Amino acid sequence: MQITAPTGGSYRNLTPSPSGTAASPIFLYQTVTYKFAASTLVSGKRGLWRKASTGAYAEIVAPFDTSAKFRFYRLYADTAQSAVPTLSEIPGIEVLLDALAPRPTPGQAPASESSSIKTAIFFRNRTDG
Repeated sequence: MQITAPTGGSYRNLTPSPSGTAASPIFLYQTVTYKFAASTLVSGKRGLWRKASTGAYAEIVAPFDTSAKFRFYRLYADTAQSAVPTLSEIPGIEVLLDALAPRPTPGQAPASESSSIKTAIFFRNRTDG
């Protein structure tokens, strides 16, 4: 059987090489890190940054207020907390996206308009519950 790379895709060299027999399933993953930090797109504001594996951080969206943040659910807790529990105790995260307009709306007050969105993400691949 021949393996064909997807259109625009490429083959991956794995280090270390996976062990196993032919047709054994393997699990590939990529570590992705997100953070809020000073924006390079909108001066004086915060942006949401993303880094895949060992690559460089890239700003993916801005601007956000300084109140935008990640919060963490602890096992068996009903509300998210700012303190980071140990990894084995985190069943999900809450993301507070307090967005700002990059500049004031013409004819409105001098402050930028804002919009607040809160969402929660729970992990279904946990093995402990």
